[in-house]
Amino acid sequence: MRGALHTAILLACGLAGCGRVWNDPYPAEDRGKNILYSFFIERPRHFDPAQSYTSDEFDVIQQIYEPPFQYTT
Repeated sequence: MRGALHTAILLACGLAGCGRVWNDPYPAEDRGKNILYSFFIERPRHFDPAQSYTSDEFDVIQQIYEPPFQYTT
């Protein structure tokens, strides 16, 4: 009797984990796309390339300053 109760509880918990994901932090319209989500270790302080010194700041600066200088073929 007790074993059947444990089995029923485990089965109920297992089935509760199946189905729609309700705790997904990413937008539904981004599913199936090649998107890399990343995070910063600390907030960027400077957007001036002469004053920035962390890799987090460089990642932001690279997205701001590099694209206008790229050449298209």
